[in-house]
Amino acid sequence: MMVALVATPLLVSALGTSGYGIYATVTSLSAFMALGQLGLGSGLLTVMAARQGEGDESEVRAVAQSAWLLAAGSAILVALLGWCVSLVFDIPALLGAPPALTTSALVSFRIYVIGFAVVMVLGLCGRFQAALQRGSEAALWLAGSAVASMVLGAAMATVSGSIPLAVLGTVTGQFMALGAQTVRFLWQEPLLRPSVTLGGGHAVLLRASGWLLVLEVSAALAFQTDLFVVSALLGSDQAAVYQVTLRLFGLLGLVTAALATQYWPAAAEALAARDPQWVRESLRQTVIVLTDGYTPWPSVPAPVPVIVGVLGRVRDLLPPTPDWVQRVEVVPDE
Repeated sequence: MMVALVATPLLVSALGTSGYGIYATVTSLSAFMALGQLGLGSGLLTVMAARQGEGDESEVRAVAQSAWLLAAGSAILVALLGWCVSLVFDIPALLGAPPALTTSALVSFRIYVIGFAVVMVLGLCGRFQAALQRGSEAALWLAGSAVASMVLGAAMATVSGSIPLAVLGTVTGQFMALGAQTVRFLWQEPLLRPSVTLGGGHAVLLRASGWLLVLEVSAALAFQTDLFVVSALLGSDQAAVYQVTLRLFGLLGLVTAALATQYWPAAAEALAARDPQWVRESLRQTVIVLTDGYTPWPSVPAPVPVIVGVLGRVRDLLPPTPDWVQRVEVVPDE
């Protein structure tokens, strides 16, 4: 987050407001391009964790081999589909590019499509690590990838002032970080190295990925279309203003996603090991609520500890809270 806050002014200064808007919109394509995996990443997380919980190494290897080949196939599909989209649709208009930047917008789109297709395959290692209860390690590599892409993208933009080169730097940073992660992980886990054989896990992977794809499509439409709407309707210069503001409030979502990614495989493994009690207990820990105090409270105490932050102003008469919650008054200093 701090790197993004430092790199963003450099990008805006080097590319201009409209140029940064194009850059930000193009690099936000990742959520939609990842749909080309057809839910494979999420399906792998679920299936691999379950097989790990069952302790069946042969099944784990079969799932891994199938995942690598399916990921490679989906990456080729994404690259070809993205290139065809750039030939059929007016990409610069969709990005809100001014006339002087239409060529840069189109080239940037194509660079990101091809580059991300490669990065998408390397990102599979993060899913393997999360499924093997090494979510913290996967999160660190993901953070390193984000830092590398932001730093290299900002450096390329500063040196060249070119939107395509800034996008190339961003993709190259991801490639370098995830490539290092892949080499290290496969050296540690030879059982999960890719193979030319499909393995026997493709059917179960595709079944698990199918319904998860619906969730991914819904999330992409709900949370990743805003920048495209702003670019197409208001122009790339307004998209830049919108994106800079959005970055300031992105930390909470990143933290939530990191925690959910680590919990998901742990729950799947516990269910595979026939331990639903662990899942229930892990979900029923502590609830933290921020409120103005005027929201109606349940008539019966919650079955888990509840910490309530009551928001207000100094000297205001803050409303009461139930006896069964731990109350924290959040008021600004004068």
